[in-house]
Amino acid sequence: MESNILLDDKRRLRLARIAVSSFFFINGIQTATWPARIPAIQAHLFLPPGQLGLALLGGPIGALIAMNITGRLSRSVGSRGVLITAALCMCSELPLLAYAPNLPLLFLGSHSPEQPMARWRSL
Repeated sequence: MESNILLDDKRRLRLARIAVSSFFFINGIQTATWPARIPAIQAHLFLPPGQLGLALLGGPIGALIAMNITGRLSRSVGSRGVLITAALCMCSELPLLAYAPNLPLLFLGSHSPEQPMARWRSL
């Protein structure tokens, strides 16, 4: 009986390790893709450097907000649900950034590449 419990714990730990590794892999791809797209997005929206800098300021602001919210959520709901929600949001955010039609929406969406790591750090 005790050996079954140990095997179950090992299996759960292995699955958790795979989930965390997958999350970091997706985050790495997203983080690497976003900076390469910045010049194309700047040209598409005809943004001067100052306005582009303002749009990119959404990243640190979003990270600060996310750290506070996800820390509390993970304590009350659990880190599994927060991680799954963060991963789903993270996958949908790059297309939203690519098709942002104006500066305010780009500002609101630009927090996305940095928020997943902030979410993870707060778990």
